[in-house]
Amino acid sequence: VYYMSPEQASGQSESLTPASDIYALGAVAYELLGLRRPHDGATAYAVLHSVLTEEPVGLHLLKLPVQGTVPVELEYIRRRAMAKDPAKRYSSAAEFKKELQWYLDGQSPVVCPHTALKRVSTAMAHLVDNHAKALITGALLVTAAVVVGIIALVSRF
Repeated sequence: VYYMSPEQASGQSESLTPASDIYALGAVAYELLGLRRPHDGATAYAVLHSVLTEEPVGLHLLKLPVQGTVPVELEYIRRRAMAKDPAKRYSSAAEFKKELQWYLDGQSPVVCPHTALKRVSTAMAHLVDNHAKALITGALLVTAAVVVGIIALVSRF
């Protein structure tokens, strides 16, 4: 019951597809990463109701005892796997695995603003680390050019 897709929970057995299995994989990933079930309740009915009507708490919002927080990129991957609409989930387990592997390899596609920001800040840090002297020289040259330009403008008046 805890890992059922919304289409399973609603009893629509004719609409079960591999997307239902992707949802279940996402639910298992949620529990592995968040150390709690995505949907819980005192009764099976309460769990089914949660699957149909509620979104699990975002993994990136949980404060976990050992690893702290789950990266936003992993939460994005999990959220896509557990989309209420089966058409918005990964099309196959292979696609889900590929995106997880990209994340593990540090090559996550830019799918959320946080990923883009992290990638740009990492690139800037590498640029500064590897080319600090050139960047400082360039900044000084640009500053000098601006000062010369301002002096030229002021001397015209």
